[in-house]
Amino acid sequence: MIPRNSTQFGCLGPGLIVAIVMLASPVGSESAATPEMLTAVNAPELSDTGRHQRLLQYRGTWRHSSDPTEDRARKAAIENCVAEFSVFIRGIVRFAMQRKIRPPESLYIAPVLGPTGTPISVQVGIDRDSAKALSLDGVERDFRDADDAPIRRSASFHDDYLQLTWAQDGGRGQDRFFLDEMGRALIVEYYIESRQLPRSVGYRTTFERQARSNSESD
Repeated sequence: MIPRNSTQFGCLGPGLIVAIVMLASPVGSESAATPEMLTAVNAPELSDTGRHQRLLQYRGTWRHSSDPTEDRARKAAIENCVAEFSVFIRGIVRFAMQRKIRPPESLYIAPVLGPTGTPISVQVGIDRDSAKALSLDGVERDFRDADDAPIRRSASFHDDYLQLTWAQDGGRGQDRFFLDEMGRALIVEYYIESRQLPRSVGYRTTFERQARSNSESD
């Protein structure tokens, strides 16, 4: 299953993939391993101070750029998965996955500082009201999703990207967030895998920084 609220935190409604699989099982039965990163990383190793400063640059609201080339790549990744289902059910699977596996229109990211002024957690959501605080220690913890179903989530920050993960009912996902050199564009890689899908789905898309409001500057 893919949960309903992530930053793709999660996009397939509960039971949708299960219903598809009940109609026709895919050719394969095991998810592929999470693909390697699509974004080239050349960042030097940062000091703790440099890492904290870099993470703070993620703060703000980001709007999806709706780039047609990126959208075609997303659909191609879905098609690679759809192709392994029975020909009799591919149309239904394709429609469901293209409708649900897609980036949100916006993202909100806000690192949370501890008593010493260093980031200890990060709030992430499609907007400020929906953002959930995740500790940056990389340890999965229990939450409830938008349908009040249990889900495990984690967050961690590396020298060159912020990483979020989720796990729920046989499905797992990984979101990687990269800033461009100017801090104006946010590149996000989404990966989804499930026991109910023949292969993992991964794609990359871009968000652009929105001018900060007074409330975000607080």
